[in-house]
Amino acid sequence: MFFKKKLQKRALERLPQRGASCFTPFSKADSVVFIFDPDETGIEEAVCHLEEILKGRGISWRGVILDKGNNKGVEFSNKTDFILLSKRDLGFYGMPRNIDKLFPADSEYDLLLDFSIDYEFTSSFISRFISAKFKIGRYCSGDDSPFDFITKTSDPTPLNFLKQTIHYLESIKPA
Repeated sequence: MFFKKKLQKRALERLPQRGASCFTPFSKADSVVFIFDPDETGIEEAVCHLEEILKGRGISWRGVILDKGNNKGVEFSNKTDFILLSKRDLGFYGMPRNIDKLFPADSEYDLLLDFSIDYEFTSSFISRFISAKFKIGRYCSGDDSPFDFITKTSDPTPLNFLKQTIHYLESIKPA
């Protein structure tokens, strides 16, 4: 276990340092990427709600499905704009293979939403790897968080996280 953690830490250290973040209100976003685990309770409802909002506003988006074995990701993967990462797409210590082909260095998103409720290496690595102006998550891993904004809710459901995040992003006025 110690060896695996050391490899994970080294992989995170090798990622390029991120520049300054730029707050982007939800209403001004042109592109959004979101990461989720299909096994989380209530995630289908949250993803469908987010999909409706993004399509309704004409925002381009991509969903990253981290399917660790229960194959619930198959429900989403047959839709366009979803990328399925299963166990066989991950290396020994959880680093996605060919991530640079999925998210080329020249692609940048306005917002990144990570639905992960707790720290998980693969999710954290992807959040750090993807170039996004403003990154939003549900957890804080201490001083080394990949997120610019963390939404903590009393009700830990994914749909509540999504609704509160959108509310906050639309309420905050950019400087």
